[in-house]
Amino acid sequence: MKQMLGLNGEQVPHSVSSVFGGVGMVRGEYLCRHAKAWVTTERWRTWVDCYLRPLALQFEGRPVWYRLVDMESNEVSTFDGCTEKIIEKTTMLGTRGVRRGLQLNGELDCELSAIAEISRDHDNLHLLLPFVSAPREVAQVVETARSLGFRNRIGSMAETPAAVLLLDELAAAGAQEIFLGLNDLTSLTLGCARDMPMHRKSHPAVTRLVREAVTRAHEVAIPLHAAGYLSLADLEMLAGCGIESTVIHFSHLPMLWPSKYADLEGMLNFTAIKNSIRDKVNDPRIRT
Repeated sequence: MKQMLGLNGEQVPHSVSSVFGGVGMVRGEYLCRHAKAWVTTERWRTWVDCYLRPLALQFEGRPVWYRLVDMESNEVSTFDGCTEKIIEKTTMLGTRGVRRGLQLNGELDCELSAIAEISRDHDNLHLLLPFVSAPREVAQVVETARSLGFRNRIGSMAETPAAVLLLDELAAAGAQEIFLGLNDLTSLTLGCARDMPMHRKSHPAVTRLVREAVTRAHEVAIPLHAAGYLSLADLEMLAGCGIESTVIHFSHLPMLWPSKYADLEGMLNFTAIKNSIRDKVNDPRIRT
């Protein structure tokens, strides 16, 4: 099975970058968190430029997929530069991913134009669309990205059951590669949070959707990858379903292969990052 890295702003040692087939996902929301700035600001633009250009050079000849920011509305509202504070009861199922970008075109244009500018110097920097549920969403973002000068490949996440069932239509709308997002796909299929015991990627309903994605991808001849917080058992399950390419998060390497990556440098403190997010979201001075 082919493997690419999933990154959240980490600096990747050569010992790791040399053995992976590229970067399957740079999660844009984490670059916002590191920069402490929203996509409309010059601070964010500078931080992203300084991170993505060296990364594209490090993986020259191999793909680097930047995923547009996929952040829940309550956190977005805490950033300077946020153009509209959206109040929602269920933020995980709300205005996030491409939904926010298409609702607030100014923010989407800021993010896409920055990535398009970098991509002009790096033909291996590609674009990934998060939390898609309809082909028209892909078509609209593709049209906007192309109009802003982005000429490299554009892919779509399939992390909602709707996206999996409409995979062939996503391809027709302009998606050139598909990335299954197993974290959200499992939650949305089983109706449970990630920290619940029943959140199992090996659940028959989830594996059936994975096989459906493999079948539809083969029918339209589009590359298909699987991403998420994957265990060795998950990797075995995905291989059994016909998945040939996966995205492994850099932070999970020591857990998956401790003998090889036990002393891996460049790890992030995700507990501190998540605690900081909770503090900001719960601070009424910031939320209002």
